[in-house]
Amino acid sequence: MKKLVILYIVSFLSFQGCATIYQPEGITGGFSETQLDENKFRVKFSGNGYTSNERARNFCWLRCAELTQENGYNYFSILNENSDIKKSSYRTPVNAYTNYYGNHSYTTVYGGHTYRTYKPRWECLIELYHNQDINNLFNAEFVIMSLSQKYGLENFFRKKNLKR
Repeated sequence: MKKLVILYIVSFLSFQGCATIYQPEGITGGFSETQLDENKFRVKFSGNGYTSNERARNFCWLRCAELTQENGYNYFSILNENSDIKKSSYRTPVNAYTNYYGNHSYTTVYGGHTYRTYKPRWECLIELYHNQDINNLFNAEFVIMSLSQKYGLENFFRKKNLKR
């Protein structure tokens, strides 16, 4: 039983070992989108327990910029933006063992720790534009350049042949 608990914990920790990378949504998080109109999308990014709120927001915006270019547009506006944090916890089992030394016994208790995780999620409703006709538009090319440099994703976007 003890080996099974250790295997579970090691598997869980190796699975959650680092912040969510920029990727399509999967078991460790990532981005997803839904097209709502010809030039409107709802974009989401979910992080794991090692992902900062800032990173989750930036990756949501990065996906907004990427979608803008993938659909032949140059600019996007954020019509609505929401965030929340998914909270969860895991409690390790309590175990005890006793050693006997002559007339004395020593009991050691371990486990019973609670580990809490906070997983940030961001959602943006965006509208895409060809030209910068109105104020408060984001330049998709600039957002991709800026955020891909910040997170070391230049090669990722170079391989996708998006404007940079």
